[in-house]
Amino acid sequence: MSASFAVLDIWPQSAITRVNIKPANRGASGWSVAIMFAKPLPAGAVIQSGHTNQAAVSSDRRIFTLTSKSHNQDISRLGVYSFYMHISNLPANTDASQYIATAVFYDRVITDASCIQNISPVRPFPTTTTASTTTTTTTAPPTTQPPSTTAPPPTTTTTTQSTTTTTRRTTTTQAPTTTTTTTPAPTAPPSGNCESLDGGDKPGYVPLNTNGWTEQGLFKYTARAEKYGLRRGQNADWIFKLDFSSPLESLVSYVANVEGPFANGHVWLLKPKSYNRDIDGQLQILMIPQMTVGSTAPSQVKVNFCHSGSQPSLTSQFNGVTPTTTTAATTTTTTTTAAPATAPPSGSTTTRAPVSAARCANNAVNAVFPPRSSATNANNFIRSPYFPGTTTYDFNEVLHKSILFYEAQRSGPLPQNNRIPWRGDSGLKDGCDQSIDLTGGWYDAGDNIKFGFPMAYSATVLAWGLIEFRDAYVESRELNNARKSLEWATDYFVKAHPSPNELYVQVGDPAADHAKWERPEDAINTVRRSYKIDTQNPGTEVAAETAAALAAASIVFRQSKPNYANTLVAHARQLFEFANSHRRNYHLSVPGVASYYKSWNGYNDELLWAAVWLHKATNEASYLNFVTTNYNNFGAGNVAPEFSWDNKYAGVQVLMAQITGNNNYKSDVDRFLQNAMNNIGKTPDGLTWKSQWGPNRYAANFAFIATVAGRVDSTKRSQYVTYAKNQIYYMLGSNTNGQKYVIGMGANSPQKPHHRASSCPAWTAVPVQTCDFNALNMQGANPHVLYGALVGGPARNGAYTDDRSDYISNEVATDYNAGFQSAVAGLLHYAKAGQL
Repeated sequence: MSASFAVLDIWPQSAITRVNIKPANRGASGWSVAIMFAKPLPAGAVIQSGHTNQAAVSSDRRIFTLTSKSHNQDISRLGVYSFYMHISNLPANTDASQYIATAVFYDRVITDASCIQNISPVRPFPTTTTASTTTTTTTAPPTTQPPSTTAPPPTTTTTTQSTTTTTRRTTTTQAPTTTTTTTPAPTAPPSGNCESLDGGDKPGYVPLNTNGWTEQGLFKYTARAEKYGLRRGQNADWIFKLDFSSPLESLVSYVANVEGPFANGHVWLLKPKSYNRDIDGQLQILMIPQMTVGSTAPSQVKVNFCHSGSQPSLTSQFNGVTPTTTTAATTTTTTTTAAPATAPPSGSTTTRAPVSAARCANNAVNAVFPPRSSATNANNFIRSPYFPGTTTYDFNEVLHKSILFYEAQRSGPLPQNNRIPWRGDSGLKDGCDQSIDLTGGWYDAGDNIKFGFPMAYSATVLAWGLIEFRDAYVESRELNNARKSLEWATDYFVKAHPSPNELYVQVGDPAADHAKWERPEDAINTVRRSYKIDTQNPGTEVAAETAAALAAASIVFRQSKPNYANTLVAHARQLFEFANSHRRNYHLSVPGVASYYKSWNGYNDELLWAAVWLHKATNEASYLNFVTTNYNNFGAGNVAPEFSWDNKYAGVQVLMAQITGNNNYKSDVDRFLQNAMNNIGKTPDGLTWKSQWGPNRYAANFAFIATVAGRVDSTKRSQYVTYAKNQIYYMLGSNTNGQKYVIGMGANSPQKPHHRASSCPAWTAVPVQTCDFNALNMQGANPHVLYGALVGGPARNGAYTDDRSDYISNEVATDYNAGFQSAVAGLLHYAKAGQL
């Protein structure tokens, strides 16, 4: 079966690696992976993985047999399943990148796969054989800042042995043993076996992250050189010639030897390592071009490919020439306009606010720990007069703690009244790579990434709950806390929208982040990458969702902060226009998000969603006309399978029924809820079970739609509200096992959520030891209680295990709590009205 192994990040005595699996057969009885290293791991070395058990180690410590855990026995539904391994306790001064390996996947449990050593497919051994028709050589950069790009082949992937770096200042080859060599220009090279790889559907140069990052005084980005259709024995001793339109200071590659610079830094050569000099199929070389600070990625790169002794010319087409600028489809282009913290009135253009040089200075820190960590005081709430009695649970307490969860997810400089004492300032340099202030916002889930799409959805749904059930927040005395929580997100969106057609939609590289287990505060010196959409690389879903969030939030703040509400509406208008006039799927412009928040549903629902919220915020007929005109053509008249960060149709239906009173819209809402109540599967105790990944999230969202629909259609109110109550009660503990799925709600609450910051050790003084994968794998409860967070939920049969390594059932996320919190507010509203 298909599997691949890649080294993502290395340190002096450890490495982070990733295994990708492509399951081919269905089955729920478990699986195994054999990791076969090219040389034995030292006796003291330790392999840790939160998602596999170590079943066996060969006597020579080359082959490690890993088996699935209970939570991931069935991965057949996934196109690719990935897990990470931490290799630690390597001898001092070890080059961890030299521990190359091959991964072999079995669709059943294998207790010991040491026998595969008899025929080894690992390069560069001379007896190597492989059944693959395609060999792809990939790698990841040496720190968490560069991305971890891999291209796994059908059966095996060979990872890197050493890094080659050459620089313009000192032409050297940097490997584990450093030597200095001069690169002379060859004379009269033969060129009969050279070809241009420019243009066509398979160009020789592929830009990956041209937005780049700044590190060690250089601007760096990632790209790939590639050649298809190689044949063993016919293309040996290959050479890529790369002619950059702008000169480089240096070029780094893990899987090729780099020679250069030539032609004043424009021309660089990539030559093979011993293990990839003669291969079949596809050759891919990941590289990290490095330029002076303030540069942008070259707009053009010409590629020549030579082999079998032929040599390319070392002259440049660009030396002394200014080329015409072009932008690749995957490029994120930096512009020079942006928005101030407070936008002007509707229709105005915006300009970038000055960025503090001190914040982005080399000696400035990215994060600050509080002097000591301590427990959160979660008891500062007003007891509900409806509990016990009208309600089985204290909804005031639930609202209070859910808001605390969002405060625990905050990024940026925390306020003086921060209520989460084990969290400190973090992400203080977010946006410095693009000279923009992107501090603030929420970390998405159990990781430390800021994904704009689910963050905006969460803000929209929280704002909707505040609008629809404001009386519940007033009753619980949580209105001010809820508004501050929402404002933390909308302040960030305003910063992230610096000009009408430009929106920053992500901060942080997911692969690099997921390769570590650390608190946000541990990244003291990190400058994270920022990703944006613009007219050349649009992202309709995320732009429209952000417009919806800002429009909905403007209604929340209309009375208390009218000027701020005007600011939010101004940005919402511009973002809707941008989303509607430049239609393109978000993941096509930010490819790295495809594995996390690709909108499988497309963008039509977000366009309707944004328009209906702008109508509610402005009362302008043009937005309502957009919805009525496109409602059926865009698919809103169908029964949506869910309401979620990806699918907003049910929300559009409810809002249109509410705004117009039209029975057709009410009928659409009823068909959606009847499907949820009667057709979608249930656990034995009645939880609507839409998906294995976060079923509580979907059930809570169905419940929230039901609470709003109960206000729209009084004839169905009792049925809708009863259904919503049953779903929320299940999550709070009304099930056969008495299992609560909200953290910090007393006995039987989850204690080991998949959440980095809360799982890392407490501290009594600074400096604080960096957190690592030991925190993921430790026994016992998380040291810090993540009050109010809703975990993913049970299996279809109702089974649930409180396991920190199970990110399918036990992770938390901002979008999980959004529908849940708003549904709880709805139930409190009905309790107050005597309609529960």
